[in-house]
Amino acid sequence: MPLPKFVQGLLLALVLLMLFPASALAATTINSVTLNGASTVTVAPSATITAAINVTTSSGSNWQSSTWDISGANCVDHTNYTSNGTFNESISVTAPSSPGTYSISFVAWGNNACGGGASNTYTMTNAITVSAPTPTPTPTPTSFPSPGATASPAPTSTSGATSAPSATSGPIYYPSLTLARDGLEFKGTSSIENGVIETAEYSLDNGGSWNGATPSDGKFDEEEEDFTFTPNISFITGNFTVLARAKSLAQVYTQAQNYASVSFSVTPPAVTLNDFAQNPTGNTTPTITGTASSAFSSVASVDVSLDGGKSWLDAAYSRGQFSFTPQALEDGNYEIAARAFDESGNVGISKTLTLVIDTFAPVIGGGTLTLGPSVLIPENNIITAISGADITVAVGMKGGVTSAKIIAGNTEFELKQQAGTDIWSGKIGFNDEGEKQLTITATDGANNTTERAFGTLFIQKPGQITDKEKGSSVAGAEVKLFFFDTISSSWVLWDAGSYGQKNPQKISETGTYSFMAPPGKYYIEAEAEGYRKTQSQIFTLTKTTAINADLALRSKPTLILTLPIIGKIILTIPELFAPPESVNVEFESDVQAQTDSLLGQPVPDLSLPDPSGVNISLANLRGKNLLLTFFSPLFPQALEQAAILSDASDELPENSNILAVSLQQSEASTRVLMQRGAYQFPVVYDSIGTSASGFNVNYLPKSFFINTAGKIIDVKLGVMTKDEIVDSLNNMQ
Repeated sequence: MPLPKFVQGLLLALVLLMLFPASALAATTINSVTLNGASTVTVAPSATITAAINVTTSSGSNWQSSTWDISGANCVDHTNYTSNGTFNESISVTAPSSPGTYSISFVAWGNNACGGGASNTYTMTNAITVSAPTPTPTPTPTSFPSPGATASPAPTSTSGATSAPSATSGPIYYPSLTLARDGLEFKGTSSIENGVIETAEYSLDNGGSWNGATPSDGKFDEEEEDFTFTPNISFITGNFTVLARAKSLAQVYTQAQNYASVSFSVTPPAVTLNDFAQNPTGNTTPTITGTASSAFSSVASVDVSLDGGKSWLDAAYSRGQFSFTPQALEDGNYEIAARAFDESGNVGISKTLTLVIDTFAPVIGGGTLTLGPSVLIPENNIITAISGADITVAVGMKGGVTSAKIIAGNTEFELKQQAGTDIWSGKIGFNDEGEKQLTITATDGANNTTERAFGTLFIQKPGQITDKEKGSSVAGAEVKLFFFDTISSSWVLWDAGSYGQKNPQKISETGTYSFMAPPGKYYIEAEAEGYRKTQSQIFTLTKTTAINADLALRSKPTLILTLPIIGKIILTIPELFAPPESVNVEFESDVQAQTDSLLGQPVPDLSLPDPSGVNISLANLRGKNLLLTFFSPLFPQALEQAAILSDASDELPENSNILAVSLQQSEASTRVLMQRGAYQFPVVYDSIGTSASGFNVNYLPKSFFINTAGKIIDVKLGVMTKDEIVDSLNNMQ
């Protein structure tokens, strides 16, 4: 009988463990070891030697302790390395107490206390030479040579030859050092009691590797040598220890316990902004000042940000002080911050301070109302919509606006600034029908508030779904709106989601529905349980329109039976081949037309500069019929009007002019707009937008037809065609 699968799995695991023990599966390998930074050392009896061990762990192995063995194993617990990688660790080794030459071996262990997960054994043969201590000489009487005698010179070694000290070569002299830090530069002195300094070295990894220092006089050849070094690394924020050692011409290194060292902490530069002398301020070029310093090294550069750190500009820096003067700033709240870099690239950033530039109160310009992708164009100065639909309001504002809202009665809707623009936008919506007077308020950083009427919105009443015989509402009915797709030449369910609506609409207890649809060809379909399906005749919309026709549903025929015990039963007779009911529809509107208050009035005074700097006044244009159009490149439909104005400018009737106002745009942006579009019509710019209020410009574009006497005889909202422009000017002749 075969063994169960889980038993087979256990047996397989046991076989694998026997063939591949854990020590083989989890690999820990000693790659190299140095003693006082070299492969061999000569030291005094019982001297401390620094062993720098390089180990690679893989396959989930650990390295948590190490043993060194000269004449017996010694365990050293140290930093735990529990991930795969290559690591360096330094441990202290004690030299034997008797002179001689010794081998040493090392093992890396996978746990503390050297108890499991052993690595390979790394052996350094004859790596340690222990020399006898230097004897203290016994004073002897000084002898003087007899007159005329000459002492024989002592033998000397060949120039440049070196040899490693041995236990029989006499006393060993070890170099000593001092070390200090000055910013990124390190300075030190090495000396030896008897001999010559051959080199000085420094280490940044606790003796794992060494680099040569530079002698101050150009070469190492004396008993005492000054040296310097500047490490070619970036000291990022953290704690560091730099070691230094020297080597004599006799190839004897400084003993590890006598290495010179400098320990220090690297912290980012400290940066502080000075408080603003006046805030809010009408000064559009305020000088921003502060202090910057580094406890580690010198400050290399300082930057200033006007937008909370999104972008940075170079500041002037000298002796711990920095300053920055921006080009002329527009009204607004500026998030000021400063940052400083030290010579290693560490960066310190100041706290952010808000600077308010305030030269005028907020100015509310023109804008648009949209339903999904459709722009809502006022008709008779009123925009219509339906209940439940979200309408997007977008308005241009100047003057450092920090908050804005749109108000209708007791209801408020927040507007938010579109990043990088002067447009503030938000969504508004209403569940009740009727007229809504819209008002926009805007507040700047100095708490100045501007309020401006922004037209009328009329919420149309919904359509009713009723029982044709009873006249009562039909709860639970479903209404669908179908659209004729000209691309596929077929009828499809209209995509209401793009316009913030639902299609189909499930009718509530009130029995009402409504759609707001863009231009196109449509029909409505309604059905409910127990009623015949009803379809409207096809209708065409030429503009975005509220669809709210009342539909009456005819009941399906029924059969009423009265049975014993059971009682009355009502059965609906199926109409297998009956076509849907077809009805005419009419869309009702209770909107009361409003007349623009400027119609029939003398045109308000207007004098603005063109991109070349020449002021153009409406008073100087009298004597000719004039089309005055307000537009802005911030809004696509206004740009559409600019292209049409350019085409119409070549076909204007005699005694007619066109003048466009680029609203809330600078001279530069207006010039670029005209050049990019290659537009051919006169234009002036209103950089702040104050003219919008005087001409009741709420929605863009807005156009005024002004006769030769300076009287406004017609007002148009929305984009006009070239024919409409030319015909209207011809009719003014």
